[in-house]
Amino acid sequence: MKAWRLVSISDSHPTRSGRGKGCIIHYNGYMGRAKLFFVLAAMAALAACASKATTPPTQGAVVAPTEASSVTATVTPTTTPAPTVVAPTPSATTAILLPETTSVPASGGTTTFARPTPTSTTTSLGESTPYVAPIQSAASCVDNPDVAFTRFYADMDLIMNINPTIVTSGNWLKNRQYHAIIRNANNVAPEMPLYAPADSVAIGITHYVATMQPWSSPPYDTSQFDIRFQASCDVAFWFDHISSLAEPFASLAAKVGSRDTKDASVPINVEVKAGDLIGWTTGTDPARVFDFIVTDSRKPVIFANQERYEKTGNLQHLLHTACPYDYYDADMRAAFMAKFGWWNGSAQGPTACGASVDVVGAQSGGWFQTAFNPNDLFPSADWGFVSKIEADGSVYLAGPGWGVRTDSDAPTFADPTTMTTEHCYQHYSNPTSWAYLRIVSDMEIAVAHGDGTCPASMPTDIIVYYR
Repeated sequence: MKAWRLVSISDSHPTRSGRGKGCIIHYNGYMGRAKLFFVLAAMAALAACASKATTPPTQGAVVAPTEASSVTATVTPTTTPAPTVVAPTPSATTAILLPETTSVPASGGTTTFARPTPTSTTTSLGESTPYVAPIQSAASCVDNPDVAFTRFYADMDLIMNINPTIVTSGNWLKNRQYHAIIRNANNVAPEMPLYAPADSVAIGITHYVATMQPWSSPPYDTSQFDIRFQASCDVAFWFDHISSLAEPFASLAAKVGSRDTKDASVPINVEVKAGDLIGWTTGTDPARVFDFIVTDSRKPVIFANQERYEKTGNLQHLLHTACPYDYYDADMRAAFMAKFGWWNGSAQGPTACGASVDVVGAQSGGWFQTAFNPNDLFPSADWGFVSKIEADGSVYLAGPGWGVRTDSDAPTFADPTTMTTEHCYQHYSNPTSWAYLRIVSDMEIAVAHGDGTCPASMPTDIIVYYR
């Protein structure tokens, strides 16, 4: 697994300045046989534990979730253990109990965000609860051509905005929705509860350690969780940047986070119902963002050079990225789309959730440092440059170590999806910078970048990138 830093800040989301905060690439695989025996033993021990579940808002209601009784299909638990997390210290490896209430300092006083607590520990067979089953192969998935999401996967009142569906992170593209959580004046966010949007099977958990870089304090290491679900043989979804897990997931995850996420996923087989509690998140620090991803093998995403994405292992995850809100009914979809936006809060139109980014013959999309060689058996994803309209309508342009963001009302704004010649984009604020783009061919773009104001013509100091 390769992990690299785009710039000095270690967070996988772009800053308002347009620079990437850094990224960690997660390669998730299955564990070896010895570790598998450990997981099976852990699941056997889980029979004595309680499941903690909540019920989110009913369909169409954009309100804070309420708690529901937790149950299990095989036992009747009587206690509800709190989720465990790793303390955010540079060498954090010790699991600690998260308090039920977190006091958050804010300007002019103290704001308290209370974690939801169960209304009952009594269980009865047939209520919504994660059911831990023996680990099975992927061949046991359910063939369901009509997957429907029926529950909000987060507390809508705590979501500030959503940036869908293929997003930028530094000078490359990722297959996910960024969700910005509300926060107070000190950039402290409440614990956002996360829920299963549909009946599904949890198939893997990755516990990893990420370095966070707050705005005004030293960096620290903290545990993060990625948990993946199969809704059908075609549709999968998962959450990333979960801060702590609900049961039974907390007991099934690796106890110590990994720096190298390759082969760090713990395979599980947990049946969940729509609305089951998955965990909590306060997002990344300082962006206060968590990720939600949906893929559908029946829906290919079309790129300008499709063969490159099909043959490059590190790009294949983008090929079947889906808009999560296409699986909701009209009212719930509208509630999510009302949150579409990013830094300045404005939103795109009804097509904003589309996954397509590349436009043949235009500046928009992803570009690479080297031309694609179809005879290369092991091509690399050497991202070089990205040009994209963001969810707030601004243009985001980024190359290695730099970024330019031009607001939709700026004099130098142009739509890269329709710009087929050349154009210079001025960064929105001081210290100011610019990016000058010229289409060379359907598969090549020339890019120049510098400080100050836009030059009158294309500079001679350029870099050519490729589809």
